[in-house]
Amino acid sequence: MLYNVFIRLLFLILITSELKASVPRIENFDLNRKSVSKIYISFSKALIIRFPEAIEEIRLGLPNFYEAEISKIYKKEITLHLIENIKIPSNLIVRTASSNVYVFDLVPSAINHQDVVFIDDSFYPQKIYKNESQERKLISEGQKTFIFTNEL
Repeated sequence: MLYNVFIRLLFLILITSELKASVPRIENFDLNRKSVSKIYISFSKALIIRFPEAIEEIRLGLPNFYEAEISKIYKKEITLHLIENIKIPSNLIVRTASSNVYVFDLVPSAINHQDVVFIDDSFYPQKIYKNESQERKLISEGQKTFIFTNEL
């Protein structure tokens, strides 16, 4: 009896630790470019990373195991996937049109996977939610209508 209780308790501890380790599948990174961010990727699943500006260059630490491609339609996006089912982490270095450099650790995982990662509010621009409380003025001039905000 005591053995069964112990096994169940151990099972619950393992399950809760697995749940705590999970990462959001869709995430918005507010990056500090002086540090390296982790991105979790699983074999047989694609990952999209969207940047705030066009991508000029991609470098992978293990190009034999990871594949990255700039979108032909949307030049701010990279599609990543694992070529083989491996457990070896790698790095990804991305240079954008304005010479910004982003560095990531790619972590293969059977449990965690991120489908889409937005970098520096590249999907939800800061203007949308930072200025919600700011006063707006509507001025009509003939057939033209202007909205003025406190933005610079």
